[in-house]
Amino acid sequence: MTVGAAWTRRSGNGEELWIASDSRLSGDENIWDVCPKLMPLPRRDAVAGFSGSTTQAYPLLLQLSNAIGSYRSAADGTMDFFQLVKHLERVANSLMSSIKPDPQITGAIDSRTEFSTTGDTVVLGGYSRIEGRIGLYSLRYVASELRWHFSTIRPKTALGRSRLIAIFGDRKSKSRYRYLLQKLLEERGTLKSSISFDFEPFEVLASMLLMPTSIASRLPLDRRPTTIGGAPQLVRVLPGAQATAVAVMWDHAGNSTVHLQGRPTFEYENLDVPLLTIEESGLTIYGPSHWPEDVIRNRRDVQSPDQADELETLIKVKNR
Repeated sequence: MTVGAAWTRRSGNGEELWIASDSRLSGDENIWDVCPKLMPLPRRDAVAGFSGSTTQAYPLLLQLSNAIGSYRSAADGTMDFFQLVKHLERVANSLMSSIKPDPQITGAIDSRTEFSTTGDTVVLGGYSRIEGRIGLYSLRYVASELRWHFSTIRPKTALGRSRLIAIFGDRKSKSRYRYLLQKLLEERGTLKSSISFDFEPFEVLASMLLMPTSIASRLPLDRRPTTIGGAPQLVRVLPGAQATAVAVMWDHAGNSTVHLQGRPTFEYENLDVPLLTIEESGLTIYGPSHWPEDVIRNRRDVQSPDQADELETLIKVKNR
């Protein structure tokens, strides 16, 4: 399952959208902690993420992305973001209504409609040029209408007036995340404040992923559910700019490694993305060409010798 959050933040650049999640996929007798759950969409300033059944969510996300990339006005921004949401809602309904039971399966079949529970959702966020603001939506099945609908996320007044955040994931993870976020804001004296979130939502996510796991029905305060894990992944959306995945320096098997969208990267990969580091003093985000010197020293600036040999061989073969 999943734990994640999408929230707005105000800075000198205006209103920003940030979305973060864990990187664990499970449920098929395997645990895989390197999986992307956030997807920058093929147009400027738009992103999507998911929680719930991977069987339906992954194909749906890919088809929503395809529906943008193959439709010029949706891809180049001629279609405003709020118009795009309506288009993607029609696409989602067309796809989800085509699901039918496999006739070869015998026995009891789960008749639950996909995206009808609080743990299943697709979160969609982006910037509207017409209204000059960020919109945040969650896909849910509306039983009374027999259709799927992208519902607008409203500010959570319990966390602060005008603070916009969408918390998504399985029930137990969301409950623990919401509790820890409220506790952090209370400790800092900003609970129910009128100021926007900073990076508190990411701090809480990272702290949860560092906790040991527990299968207890009532989680101890220093434990996380077994349904979440891996490195945190993060994407930012700035008005008018391309949605950008942010690399995260994360402790993996005792080693501090640069992760991107959940995957530990290799030293020879020249990543042209921002980098977030987590230290006792707080979080720091470095620009693509301004990573800390100690991180740069530990990463090669050129391809590995093996890769260089493979590339040379490919070029020779191509030239024949």
